[in-house]
Amino acid sequence: MEKKRKKSPLRIITYYVLLLGVLPLLVVATYTWFSINQTPKVNDLSLYVTSQAGLEIAQSPTDTWGVQLKFDQLIDETPPLRPVTWSEAEQRFYAANYGLDGRLTSHWQPLSDENNSNRDDVYGYYVKGVFYMRSDVDMEVSFAPAIAAEDGASGTFAVGKPIWDAEKIQHYNGGYGAENAIRLGLRFTPVNADGSEAEGERKFVIIEPNANTHIDGTTGYVPTPSIDGTDHLIEQDRIFLQDTATWVESDPVLRDHVVWTMGDFSTSPKLFSMAQDAMLRVEVYVWLEGQDVDCNNRIGKAAEILANIQFIGEIGQSPGLQPIE
Repeated sequence: MEKKRKKSPLRIITYYVLLLGVLPLLVVATYTWFSINQTPKVNDLSLYVTSQAGLEIAQSPTDTWGVQLKFDQLIDETPPLRPVTWSEAEQRFYAANYGLDGRLTSHWQPLSDENNSNRDDVYGYYVKGVFYMRSDVDMEVSFAPAIAAEDGASGTFAVGKPIWDAEKIQHYNGGYGAENAIRLGLRFTPVNADGSEAEGERKFVIIEPNANTHIDGTTGYVPTPSIDGTDHLIEQDRIFLQDTATWVESDPVLRDHVVWTMGDFSTSPKLFSMAQDAMLRVEVYVWLEGQDVDCNNRIGKAAEILANIQFIGEIGQSPGLQPIE
């Protein structure tokens, strides 16, 4: 009995050391794909088109054409986002599979727009909207750079939404870090006047906002690997990298106002040339990229993202982009 008593403390120490060895494995297992009970949302996503002439958008080819279209016109509601990743080889999204121990497995769950987009239940993973674009002149189409204005911001960006805290009399970052893992994807498909597909180049691009900063405070761009085995989700010339957009409190602090600092595109924002009378169907995807280094357990609570996609068309010499009122 005396010998057993002497061995017990040694056993306890051994088990404790083993536990310390296992904990890092559990942390690593949930680092890239954060806990699936998180429910970030994309809030107030808007789409804008602006140009000096000729470029318009509409919900369908038969709707009224204009230069402004809010995202809530394209979907019934803004559902939660769960981590997924894009497979260029399969042209679809995949969700992570977790084992009984809660760790990420080597298997992936294939998703579809029909079954897994715009759903506010356990089957919903990402957001998708569709609109149409046309031009009555030849022009070069680009993403508009982000611009800070007195009453807000315009251009292309994604940030954590400023949320007002009445008790502390200040705003807090409603993104909780999810803005670092957000992706905006757009698929452009040539169509005829009736909306049927036409011949021509089809193009899928990805905007990666806040690409030069990370949730842990470090800086510098980190490529997002693909489950297809490549170093990037798609070809690099179709990935549009943008520096971080931020906001700070005004002086004095105001409930409905913050001061914005917008991030520039670090890659060319040019998309494509559009011929006179051409029409495109544009499918917009918003998702949390699970392979992103920032899609991890540092993200907290139900995040709210303020995002904006804006296009400009250039015909010859452009007078410059003006902030949208």
